[in-house]
Amino acid sequence: MKTKAEGNGWVLWLIGFIVVAIFVVVLIVFNQDTKINSQEQQSGNVDLYLRALEPNTKVSIQGNYRVSNFGTELAKGSLTKESYTLIEDISINKTEIYCSSQNHYSTLIHKEFTPEEKLNNLSKVDCIVERIGKIVVKTNKNLIEGGNIITLTITSAGTIKKPTMCVAWTPGVISVNKENPNLVCPDSVWVNYSGTYLDEKSKLQYTWLPENTYQCTEKWVEKCQSVFGSHCSPIPLEEPARLKNKVDKCWRIAGEIKNSELSLNLNIKTEGMNSLDKVTIYVFDEDLILNTNTGKYEYLSEFEELNLGTKEDVVFELK
Repeated sequence: MKTKAEGNGWVLWLIGFIVVAIFVVVLIVFNQDTKINSQEQQSGNVDLYLRALEPNTKVSIQGNYRVSNFGTELAKGSLTKESYTLIEDISINKTEIYCSSQNHYSTLIHKEFTPEEKLNNLSKVDCIVERIGKIVVKTNKNLIEGGNIITLTITSAGTIKKPTMCVAWTPGVISVNKENPNLVCPDSVWVNYSGTYLDEKSKLQYTWLPENTYQCTEKWVEKCQSVFGSHCSPIPLEEPARLKNKVDKCWRIAGEIKNSELSLNLNIKTEGMNSLDKVTIYVFDEDLILNTNTGKYEYLSEFEELNLGTKEDVVFELK
């Protein structure tokens, strides 16, 4: 016959067994949840909410997007007006997000999802697309026989990206040159690397740019024969296809003009002028586009016979 003490011992043993079993079950479930969460975080699958945002009005507008990774397209489509567009299940962490909208400059964002975004399977991104501005060219001088120093004033109403000028002249004009042809990087210097960042070991990393390629900012990259501090001696630009055999030379005149004036001097020499002689000046901008010939996003003024940016060149004549 069992004693009372023996009966209580059996009960205590049973309770202890149950407690241990519950603890083991909870531990297994916790480890499984942790493992699932860890796998989800490591996988990087994220639902991306994207909109094209006009900076002046702070209103989201209609547009188009393309999400890619080192040239491989992950998703593309249309952006809706006044709301975010859902792009489901982006599975690659480091992406390029390209946004475009009619009458606006396109933009490219290099996006790396944060641990929190991957854990929550959610990321919201605003593509800032600036409205394309207008260009006005003025001068207060006419051409005369001999040497001319003529100041052009180029005014932008709104934003003009990568403003460029091409010139053509008639037989009575001997030469046209831009005084101080260097491109000046405001408040910084030209460098031949980009994408500086801190890696996991907190070491400074660089991505070197191609030969003769320099950047003032991430969005202003130029081909330079040489650089000295904030000054870039640019490699001569090729004329766009629409101006082929119509102009004699082209210059980049700035990285961007925004609601401001830009003055530049032209040194023009003439000889034996008549009333028909003139210098024709074309001023235009560039927009960012995927160049399907190179597979890269590039700033161009024209692509596949389409005039990008302002759509029409500003044409100004000096006589």
